[in-house]
Amino acid sequence: PVSFGDEGFLDGVDLDRDNFYRRLTTSERPPTTAQPSVAELAEVMRAALRERETAVGLFMSGKLSGTAAAARAAAREVAPDRIVCIESQQVSVALGLLALRLQARLAAGCTAAEIEAAAADLRARQHTVFTLDTLEYLQRGGRIGRAKAMMGTLLGVLPVLEIDDGEIAPAGRIRGSAKAVAAIQRYVVERSDPARPLWVGFGHTRCPERLPELRAAIEEVRPAARTAFVTEIGPAVGTHAGPGALGVTFVHDGE
Repeated sequence: PVSFGDEGFLDGVDLDRDNFYRRLTTSERPPTTAQPSVAELAEVMRAALRERETAVGLFMSGKLSGTAAAARAAAREVAPDRIVCIESQQVSVALGLLALRLQARLAAGCTAAEIEAAAADLRARQHTVFTLDTLEYLQRGGRIGRAKAMMGTLLGVLPVLEIDDGEIAPAGRIRGSAKAVAAIQRYVVERSDPARPLWVGFGHTRCPERLPELRAAIEEVRPAARTAFVTEIGPAVGTHAGPGALGVTFVHDGE
């Protein structure tokens, strides 16, 4: 759920990315996001179990949302012996990449009983880094974790942020958004092995024109990397990042 004042929407249902970012930049009041209800989650689970014997639910970090706790309550109500709920410690594009890699493991024969260990294995090796074009939206408040420590001290300097232990944390600083791609490239080099398969997801908020440079920078240092997806970041993170955010999430998976 996303609300602009008294108007409520469902992300991806009656609010698409274009309308969200248009409203974000023109609304006098900042939007708010909320977790889905236990009842809504239970209905999704029932629908999944009509098609499959078991279901795996992968939910965003518990340090950023209560969705995982609500999902566990829903699973207890629906069929606790047939549903596995995993709190991912990730959000947005990072959660998307984790979901895709877990689905690949399921398709390769991983069972529901093994999936929590598989998620922990991937999560321990996944990294996510992003930069912002402005601090305006971050300074409005919200669940920004240890990145709060950087606010109020950055005059002309923008943070390089990462997801660490389920929350947003500072990973560095750049002077001006023009240096964002180089900072992201350095982060990838420091935290990945050129000799191992690397899956990468690219995310942005309202700046698709910057993606070719970013992708070229990653391909330069990791030519064997495989792109899992390229997408625009949604309201849950876009509310706090604002337009101009740019980032990658990546994980070694496979031999």
